[in-house]
Amino acid sequence: MGFPITSYSIFQAFDETYEGASIAWDKQFMLNQFALFGLILHDPEVHHSFHHTLRKQFERLDYETGSRFLFFALTDPPENWSQTDARVEHMRKTLYWQIPEDSRLDIKRESHLAFFLAYRLGIPFEDLPVIILTNDLSLKTFTAIRTNETILMDQMREIGYMCHQRYGQKIDLDKIEPYLNERVRRNPPNVSLVHELDRPLSTVLVDLFSFVVPEQSQSYRDAEQRVTLMLGSWRALMQATEQETENWAAKEQELLTMLGMMAVPIPGPTEAPLVVLDAGCEQESQKFMNTFMAIRGLPIFSEGIFDLSPLVLLLSKIIELEFNMSLVQQFRKEMGIEMPTYFNRYAGAVGAAVVEIQQPNTVVEIDVNGKHPYFTWRKLTQWQIITLIRHFHRINRLPDLPMDIETLTDYLDFIRLARNPGMHIAVLGEATYQRVLEKFTAINTVLSRLNEIKQALKGIGEPERNR
Repeated sequence: MGFPITSYSIFQAFDETYEGASIAWDKQFMLNQFALFGLILHDPEVHHSFHHTLRKQFERLDYETGSRFLFFALTDPPENWSQTDARVEHMRKTLYWQIPEDSRLDIKRESHLAFFLAYRLGIPFEDLPVIILTNDLSLKTFTAIRTNETILMDQMREIGYMCHQRYGQKIDLDKIEPYLNERVRRNPPNVSLVHELDRPLSTVLVDLFSFVVPEQSQSYRDAEQRVTLMLGSWRALMQATEQETENWAAKEQELLTMLGMMAVPIPGPTEAPLVVLDAGCEQESQKFMNTFMAIRGLPIFSEGIFDLSPLVLLLSKIIELEFNMSLVQQFRKEMGIEMPTYFNRYAGAVGAAVVEIQQPNTVVEIDVNGKHPYFTWRKLTQWQIITLIRHFHRINRLPDLPMDIETLTDYLDFIRLARNPGMHIAVLGEATYQRVLEKFTAINTVLSRLNEIKQALKGIGEPERNR
């Protein structure tokens, strides 16, 4: 059974942290009714063929998946979707038709919404589209099954049949992919093992959708309070986890997602970007830049003071990502990791690939083949990237770059040092922000060369080294 993601109240019903939802009384009935809950996640702009197929087949998917599997999708329902049989009439009315028209979500950037949903859930953008599956939206665990327009119907039909067969039993999320592999031709490899969030999936979804509830909605006051609480506490959260690297990274991811969701209800760009990224830059970087442009005029406060540190964070993340996807991959190749086979992937057969760097009074070790529990290959921090650039330049194994290396690393270091206190203890003002923007603009001139290196590592050409 399918429902379009059009209303805030749908997910409030499953959110245990919220007690005021008008349909919360029906939650247990819904949990007893369904064996699995799903969310079809894709980018309507990037995956336009898939989006067209989903819209065209939504009513058929609704029918084929049966009454034991409830899935949600980022699409509008067809006109005759309201025509239902007695089996599902109650669920229709409970979850959709009794929800006031003015409670529909205000989504002006569907592509942005899809990207930051995936980002918050820890699903790499390049793995979209996916079908997210969980036993209960109130749980923290889920799995993500890759899909495409060719096999979507077969996958969803088989998931629905699995729910019918095993109704009354808890479905092991680890067993879904093998089940589909036996029954669906060309079923793609799974995105990952079972994911575990830091809070229930329903809570994460309500948090994110709180940013796109329109002012005229009956739910707006609830959503506004939730957004205010989230934005008001982000600096405290960052300060609390400053010494815990893993926790800090998760909180930074949460903040970036909130910034991205702030841009979703804002209409498309009305002015030229301050900085135009090279066309070869990552989709993730483009989304961060779009977010930067959308929210840079919004008042973001910390303890009553206008704070520009979120804007610095967005620019910093673009740099971190682009260097990880180019120079760092080159460093991995220098350490014996085969390209393009293990481009942006953990090389399990290699294990640790540690670069030892002699520094005054110490030896720094940086593993360029670290493993992340969900993302498979662990990207490097900005400090590690800067240290490796200086090291490989010193031993004459750095590709040619259109900027003096000392200047480049000094600029990178300035942005890193501006970002870190801004994420923990300092409120960044206009002067620091302008200096970061100036240095980011200069570094941007290097990105086209980095993209040449990236393409070479993916199998086209070979980057030259300094002579």
